Amino acid sequence: MILVLIKHDFRRQGFGRMMLLQMRQVMKLKGYQRIILYVLHKNPARYLYSSLGYKTIKENDKSSLMMISL
Repeated sequence: MILVLIKHDFRRQGFGRMMLLQMRQVMKLKGYQRIILYVLHKNPARYLYSSLGYKTIKENDKSSLMMISL
């Protein structure tokens, strides 16, 4: 389990996208088959995850479970 946070002053500069893409590449090289993440609906990062190809696999009124295959 990994928690990724971007300090407010550094948001919307591409750091989150860069870290997620690098993490995906490393995990694929290590043999992982998928990444699953949990995100609250009020968290704007869910749009970033969607733009990177993550799909919602389960959701409730407050949060979503998203996944991408590697």
